[in-house]
Amino acid sequence: MPDAMVKDPDALVSAMAQHNITRITLVPSLLKVMLELHPNLAEKLPKLKLCVSSGEALPPALGQRFVQAMPHTRLLNLYGSSEASGDSTYYEVTAQSLHTAVPIGRPMDNVQTYVLDAQLQLVPVGVPGELYIGGDGLALGYLRQPAMTAERFIDNPIASAPSAHLYKTGDVVRYLSDGNLQYLGRRDDQIKIRGMRVATGEIEAVLKQHEGVAEAVVLAHEGFGGDMQLVAYVVPHPQATVTVDDLNAFAKTKLPGHMVPRSFITLAVLPLTPNGKLDKRALPKPSTTRKDNAELVPPRDEIERKLLPIWQQVLEQDKISITDDFFELGGHSLLAVRLFAEVETGFGVKLPLSSLFQSSTLEGLAGVLRQNMLSDVSSELKKVSRLVPIQPNGSKPPFFCVHTIGGSVFGYMALAQHLGPDQPFYGLEARPEEANDPMRQRIETIAAAYIEAIQTIQPQGPYYLGGYSYGAVLAYEMACQLVAAGQKVAVLASFDQSAPKSDYFASPRLTLRTVRGFLGNVLHWLNDFRQIPLREQVGRVRRKLFLGAPSPQGKGVDLKRYWDDVSRIPLEIHELMRTHLGAWEAYQPKPYPDHITVFRAQRQPLICSYDPHLAWNSLVRGGVEVWPVTGGHRNTLEEPHVQSLAAALKEALNRAHTQPVRV
Repeated sequence: MPDAMVKDPDALVSAMAQHNITRITLVPSLLKVMLELHPNLAEKLPKLKLCVSSGEALPPALGQRFVQAMPHTRLLNLYGSSEASGDSTYYEVTAQSLHTAVPIGRPMDNVQTYVLDAQLQLVPVGVPGELYIGGDGLALGYLRQPAMTAERFIDNPIASAPSAHLYKTGDVVRYLSDGNLQYLGRRDDQIKIRGMRVATGEIEAVLKQHEGVAEAVVLAHEGFGGDMQLVAYVVPHPQATVTVDDLNAFAKTKLPGHMVPRSFITLAVLPLTPNGKLDKRALPKPSTTRKDNAELVPPRDEIERKLLPIWQQVLEQDKISITDDFFELGGHSLLAVRLFAEVETGFGVKLPLSSLFQSSTLEGLAGVLRQNMLSDVSSELKKVSRLVPIQPNGSKPPFFCVHTIGGSVFGYMALAQHLGPDQPFYGLEARPEEANDPMRQRIETIAAAYIEAIQTIQPQGPYYLGGYSYGAVLAYEMACQLVAAGQKVAVLASFDQSAPKSDYFASPRLTLRTVRGFLGNVLHWLNDFRQIPLREQVGRVRRKLFLGAPSPQGKGVDLKRYWDDVSRIPLEIHELMRTHLGAWEAYQPKPYPDHITVFRAQRQPLICSYDPHLAWNSLVRGGVEVWPVTGGHRNTLEEPHVQSLAAALKEALNRAHTQPVRV
């Protein structure tokens, strides 16, 4: 067809009807105009059997609109690139397609797709990675551009794969649980927000689900605190009224906290370049001083005036409003410890770190201080305060996660956020001042106290419990006590922790399993080592050969034996850590009659038995289910590996929600 006809949707529809066209390939923007001009498109094009959408992302609403308007026409969403001979994957949109973004689907015949991480390792289902394409249609390279060819066309790292070479697309995707690929955006569009990697395309897809939003673009700009903050540019539908408050509330119900844009800017249209691409440089920049360019709310009383310089000192910022959020200003767990130490010095009040989860603004924290200074906190409130509502919203049963050896639950923030807004997530914390509490001398008494705490919000099972390292041991004892009391535990999750009192870290016998495990493990170690400074590499090797869960030696133990840099651990929690290590050593675990789910890190200690069950089968009678996750023991909860853990945990929880609880 002539270009003039293609650019005239009305003429195009007339020509298709005249010539009884049965198949057509077009871009979504043209398809949208055709549907708007001809609501009765099925009557005009009764012979059309196949419509292929390609060249642009297909919005979910447009796909569903086409399916409803053209029930007898198949709609395929295609993805590809010139380097792989055009289209490489396909997905058929149906009335049952309920994805937040239309998937790009599965590879076509004679095409192979791989989702790999930065170390060219395959990533698990649900974890973002870069898409690589192989197959018969792969180009040999770029004409007279050897450097670009070497960069984008690589040897296939998967030894058993049929393709010798792969094309590095630069596109970030992930596998859905049904095996389809979901496009998340360009690799260059991935940014870090508060230490967590974010794909802006995923946020855009969610914003477009809002009934009043026609188009959405999300970019990262430097905020007034110097950190990167998300800005959403939104084009409303012609007849829709969309406010910033509406968009913010909608985003908070659909996205983890770190993916909610800091600012929303509404536009009549998105600026385009002459060739029809988004002109990012023409988008208005948000204010770099304050949200809405004006809201520097000053302190209103003596407590807020005294608290403000503490925030300024800890966060190293001068302009702070009492409405500012600690985490949005760049705060993290180590800064929180320092903040609360300064608060104790300045006010004489020792607050639990969990106060920041409920009151993360300066005015909110001032309110907590007011309450504590005006009245004594009851013992009942102290008991309940062990529960930290990291993410209390959602319709699913709550997941209770026990603190690590230092008592903090800050390390679970990213995990809770990646599980999504519909999964309530509570942490169980220990405070430094409890180091000499007799209750903390034994695992059994700690577990009993924590059961009492979780039953204040969930009196009856089934329960969903878990923990990382030392927290997994406490969760195990909690599960034992709950089952003994006649309660049901649907999920008991251990995040890369071996069974207590096991010989997992003892000197292994030389068997085929240990040799294979050692050789495979060395590769993961080398990959990790390449990403850290040489000085730290030497220090790790000098301190010890393995970096796994510590085998505690009791009170008075030298913490340097178990942590690479003790100077980074706040002094106020050293004694609590020693107390917990002593309880760990004295613990005599009983057999557990039900099942456990173990999330085993790829990189294990170099010297261990390489038991695939992490020795839990020696204690657990109802079966051990093992989920492999990326990373090693020390970075399981850190980006990007926490995404792998969250995807696996979400799958395990969803499965437990739909299956009858074992009795």
